[in-house]
Amino acid sequence: MRFGRTRVGKKNAEIYRCRKGFFSLNVQVVAGPDLQFFDVIARWPGSTHDSRMFDGSAAKARFQMGHVQGHLLGDAGYAQKPYLYTPLRNPVTRSELRYNNAHKTTRNVVERAIGVWKRKFPILNRKMQNNLPNAVNIILASAILHNITRAEHIPDDDDDANAIDLHLDVNINQPGIDNVNAASRNEFIERHFH
Repeated sequence: MRFGRTRVGKKNAEIYRCRKGFFSLNVQVVAGPDLQFFDVIARWPGSTHDSRMFDGSAAKARFQMGHVQGHLLGDAGYAQKPYLYTPLRNPVTRSELRYNNAHKTTRNVVERAIGVWKRKFPILNRKMQNNLPNAVNIILASAILHNITRAEHIPDDDDDANAIDLHLDVNINQPGIDNVNAASRNEFIERHFH
């Protein structure tokens, strides 16, 4: 997810230019089923690929070491891992089609959480007239406040049940999947979608 048009200054400015042509921060979030955030990282320049951000994250380390039970869902821009499930590029069987549909539906929770967050804090949708450190603080503070409103069951300004599918920066150039990780996903599909 990218937050746009932050003032980044002149030093190393071009690394903050995202593929859409404006200066931004690329923000990684891990969201839960109640639209809460479990992890928010707001420090990467806009040109940084999502999978690079994840590779350097504490969330990845926690999952790799087995400190977190469950699975993460990522788009096709991420490499399949035993704890990170990505969609199949070319689903063929009924089980594979069902898996991809369930993956898309479940992953939509992240997009809904981001949509609710951005509607709650409209500054996240506008060009921030702040320097980089302040922009990071605004993003992180608003994420904390978002989590507080979720935990306290404070109603959102508008109905998030009808949130639109934001389809955030999906990269269809899926990294290569090694046999072990492909086998892990295939076993999961066979076990749950057959």
